[in-house]
Amino acid sequence: MEALRQMWGRVEVARQDSDSELFNALLLAGELALKLAAVGLLAAIPDDRDRHRYRLAFKLVRADGLGDWAASLDDILKGPASQQLCEIAKQTEKAELVQPCTSGSWQYEAIMSLKTVLDRLKLQYDALPGRPDARRWFSMFSILRNGTRGHGATVPSVKSDVCPALEKSIRFFTDNFSLFTREWAYLFRNISGKYRVTKISTSASSFDTFKRSTHATLANGVYIHFDEPRRVELLESSPEATDFFVPNGKFTERKFEFISYVSDDRLDGDAIPYMVPAENLPKSETRALGRLEVVGNCFVNIPAVPKDYIHRPALEHELQTALLADERDRIVTLSKKNNINKTSLALEVLHRVTQTKRYEIVCWFSARDIDLLLDGPRQVAPDVLTDIDIAKTFVGLIDPPNQREKGFNPKAFFEAHLSRQDAQHFEPILFVFDNFETVRNPPSLFMWLYQFVRHPNKILITARHKEFTGDFEIRVEGMAEDECRALIETSASRLDIVGLLTENYIGRLIDESGGHPYVLKVLLGEVAKARALVDIQRIVATQDRILHALFERTFAALSPAAQRVFLTLSNWHSAMPAIALQAVLLRPANERMDVVAAIEELRKSSLVEVFQSVEDNEDFISVPLSALEFGKSKLTASPLKTAVQADSEFLQMFGASQKTDIRHGIAPRIERLFSTISRAIAKDFGGLNDFLPIVHLLAQHSPAAWLSLASLYEEEGSPSSLEEAKASLRRYLEATPTNASSSVWKRLADLCETTNDFVGAVHALIEMCEHSVVPFFMVSNTANKLNSLFRTRALRVDTDEKRILVRRLADVMSERLSEADADDYSRLAYLYLHLHDAERAKALTLDGLKLDTQNEHLIRLADKLQLH
Repeated sequence: MEALRQMWGRVEVARQDSDSELFNALLLAGELALKLAAVGLLAAIPDDRDRHRYRLAFKLVRADGLGDWAASLDDILKGPASQQLCEIAKQTEKAELVQPCTSGSWQYEAIMSLKTVLDRLKLQYDALPGRPDARRWFSMFSILRNGTRGHGATVPSVKSDVCPALEKSIRFFTDNFSLFTREWAYLFRNISGKYRVTKISTSASSFDTFKRSTHATLANGVYIHFDEPRRVELLESSPEATDFFVPNGKFTERKFEFISYVSDDRLDGDAIPYMVPAENLPKSETRALGRLEVVGNCFVNIPAVPKDYIHRPALEHELQTALLADERDRIVTLSKKNNINKTSLALEVLHRVTQTKRYEIVCWFSARDIDLLLDGPRQVAPDVLTDIDIAKTFVGLIDPPNQREKGFNPKAFFEAHLSRQDAQHFEPILFVFDNFETVRNPPSLFMWLYQFVRHPNKILITARHKEFTGDFEIRVEGMAEDECRALIETSASRLDIVGLLTENYIGRLIDESGGHPYVLKVLLGEVAKARALVDIQRIVATQDRILHALFERTFAALSPAAQRVFLTLSNWHSAMPAIALQAVLLRPANERMDVVAAIEELRKSSLVEVFQSVEDNEDFISVPLSALEFGKSKLTASPLKTAVQADSEFLQMFGASQKTDIRHGIAPRIERLFSTISRAIAKDFGGLNDFLPIVHLLAQHSPAAWLSLASLYEEEGSPSSLEEAKASLRRYLEATPTNASSSVWKRLADLCETTNDFVGAVHALIEMCEHSVVPFFMVSNTANKLNSLFRTRALRVDTDEKRILVRRLADVMSERLSEADADDYSRLAYLYLHLHDAERAKALTLDGLKLDTQNEHLIRLADKLQLH
């Protein structure tokens, strides 16, 4: 295991110094081994309703002494938490540490060697039985540490004397304990969704699948592979795995300390996830009733509808129709991220369903672990987390007479009712799972339910995550304006602040809340406290706990690309053209990502709003205030901060815009960009190269950007820049072949002529004549230009190309001959002479003379053609 390998490297360095330094290094090695054992075994405890893993983590981040770590290991191995260890850890790691050992085993040798050290140092410890268990090693080492490095002083000669036995003890433990021989790896999710896997153990082949798959959504960090990858939340490292940090106490309201025993470096850990008391939590306000009651025509355990619920008729009708339909949609999902009233909506409809005869029983299973109260979010105890919890809850509701018989299996009982194997006992059942994303291993639990549920039973799931869409999905968007106004009116009346609210302030509340009912309630609560209209942005920015409760899980479930896009948008409060965001994020300095898909993911998550300009149908992205403030807080400690700031500098070149500016479309934003670029490169035109990747990507979507880029090159004026200007104009014309303006073709022709590119000039002019609605005089002028170039021999083309060019222009002029005057006839006649069509030239000359017998050009042509 890499952390231990590095630690033994430090021991070897200390060995070259002195025995005293070696002794101290060995103490650090033992301390690291003990803490690694604790955090590793803690990872083998999954979440449960009694929150054993959290309770232990709560204690360890606050532990200022090694004795607390040893006590926590005792709890993991022999205490209440031991029953929650995953099965493979019970069979190996736990068995190795709790079973009595005999002479010759590594456990026995580790303990006896440590006993020798304690005896030589005259440190007191509990007497050992004849066959001790290896668990005692932890408490014994804690005594050693506290008696020497922690609180005692040791004579150098004694240190020298005990080093061999101490090293032997630690090596027996670190070399043989199964936890340290498992596969460890650091997983870092790239923008692509695939993982960078850095092995921390000798091999890590179990993690190879993460290198190829984009479907996993594990958080970045250190993992051990037991029966599956399990995150070691209290071990910090980096994708390079160059150092490892374990908790070292010094807990405050904001942070605690991580320490590296190899480098002595320190890191700050985030204390916020460990602030909730570890004792038993209260139940949720929407917890299930503990019994079935008769409501309407059903037996139910559903809670009451919240008193301040605002009706949403369209969604209510859609959900009620889906639940009552006698169709084969077995699982209906009510999905929306960020807690937008899914539970309240579900309860409203379920109470209506009880008035029908579609179901006999409606069972409510709540996995909610946070209640959003007006004074802030509160952690609550979920009713169910696992399939066993669900089954036992169902058994408790149904109360079958055989439940206490030997061999009764609650899970099999639940599955039988879910799949209608016991249909003779009950009419259809509606199973409702609220806050499904917080159960343990949601994908596996979902597949279990999906495989067993049978018609006419149905399942309703409320969830934030899009993975649980079932057979029929109903998405709950933010509240519409009329719904927001209804909520504001109700809450303001209850809070007695109706007289304080102005129409302008109400509009700002709706706009800045993003239609989120909880945010609206919190803001109105602040108005009630202050008895005045408070600054909305300032209030939202100070609600750390609320923002965390609303958005943390949603953010964690986003793809890496969506997280990157969201952090970028959060760094600057401005309505941003989607194409501008895409152009900036796809520049070569950034990792490739699907920005369009990321924006759509954020939209579905209610983290951004997407508006369309009426001017040009361009999409603009805006972040609601509450989500914006959350994004700013996440960016503070994000490793992406520097890259996001670099992107923001480019985005700000498009200028700030409000929602009211969206109607003008993207053109003003592009104009602002090029104005900024022009100023930036005024002293050093070479700086334009820094902006070209963005401009090129932008122009692929908005071709007008090519024209602005051409102007920049023209302003610089060097031969190479003029060539780039021509290339930019051609890119514009390629992108708009059917509606290109004649002025662009003329501009390209003039540039070509300036650079003595006469072939290019002629091509541009002829294209202008063919593909644009231009005044006839421009067509005639083009003919005159072509004739002149042939006469002066400035245009050098082969015979076939000359014939094609002249034919194209002659055909255009011939089709519009009714608009021609005498000069025009002469020019067309010359074109036909270049085509060696003397008869057509003669006819045009004679027709032109009928219009003006004195036209000098036609007279010369007549002489040339011997028409007199």
